[in-house]
Amino acid sequence: MSISKIAVLMEFPSALGGERSFLSIVQELREKFAFTFLAPRKGDLEKLLATLNFPQIEFSLRDASGLRRDDADAISELSQLLSTHQFDLLHANSLTLSRFLGRNLSHFSMPVVGHIRDMMKLSKGSISDLSRLDQLICVSEATRNYYETMGVNSERLLTIYNGIDVEHYPQKPAKYLYDELGCPPITKFAATIGQIGLRKGHSSLIAALPEIAMNCPDWHFLIIGECYSGKQESREYLENLKNSVDQSGLSNRVHWLGYRDDIHELLPQVDLLIHPARQEPFGRVLLEAAACGVAIVATDVGGTTEMLVDQESALLITSDDPHQLADVCISIMQNSHARQRLGEQARQRIHSHFTLASSAKSHAQVWNDLLMKIQ
Repeated sequence: MSISKIAVLMEFPSALGGERSFLSIVQELREKFAFTFLAPRKGDLEKLLATLNFPQIEFSLRDASGLRRDDADAISELSQLLSTHQFDLLHANSLTLSRFLGRNLSHFSMPVVGHIRDMMKLSKGSISDLSRLDQLICVSEATRNYYETMGVNSERLLTIYNGIDVEHYPQKPAKYLYDELGCPPITKFAATIGQIGLRKGHSSLIAALPEIAMNCPDWHFLIIGECYSGKQESREYLENLKNSVDQSGLSNRVHWLGYRDDIHELLPQVDLLIHPARQEPFGRVLLEAAACGVAIVATDVGGTTEMLVDQESALLITSDDPHQLADVCISIMQNSHARQRLGEQARQRIHSHFTLASSAKSHAQVWNDLLMKIQ
């Protein structure tokens, strides 16, 4: 008996959080569905797909110069690919791709699923486009409620949490960060991990660092992630962050590590994860840190409170409040027993509530239900 063929559209050539989360799910389900990825080449995602032995076909909404293609041009190419390879279902792994498929739905004769991992304001046209898809998977109840309130058809919206295989994430570090960064063994590390942009709240952390650093002299700070946006305001934002660190005299204690593909190896070496996001639908890095038993300070935004419980499995604070961020970080940095307790309880919560197997089962149910309707 042949298995159903699913075409997965991905937007970014870099393997960001949403891409890595979804790849974990399809790895669990590769014996039940045949997945082919339609995505841009020449990036980390292509390398990762090759490593995992998933087939990839080059497809992008942007041309070689990075400009957005006309819908008619992109749809013509996509329709030909779908027909040639005889796919049974189409899954869009981003909000942008979901909107694109929704406004061009008449071109498809198969079920179309959108995966929503962002919380963004939409036009009435985009709301209508999303409502046309067969199913919209949201990564948290906060995300689902956001779009339902905005006017997206509630019958199309479904929450499926990202899951994670806790056993895949070690708790014992390999201690190579000391050598890499030239730090003495007494050093403790606080990390912020994620794409550098306004929504991730790096500016709040940078504003809080002078006070934190003064009260916690043995701590160094890791900024892990890139600024992928080509907009001038985004580039200026990153430049201003680095200038602020230089002006505060903390350049020797703040390490800009850029994109790393070894997060699962870095996290066990981190003593505290600081996640100052202004918006967070359901952060994969929080799942990963918790799986590694790392203590977490995060902002109480989006789906974070669905994942972590304040004072039990994390310390949750309001966003855009550098003074509160500094106070909470200093308190937990100076208390190793409290950090250990938070990390252990975070790991236990992820292990009991957000397993990869459960997430994969829910995705499979959505696809199977839609495929059954067309048989």
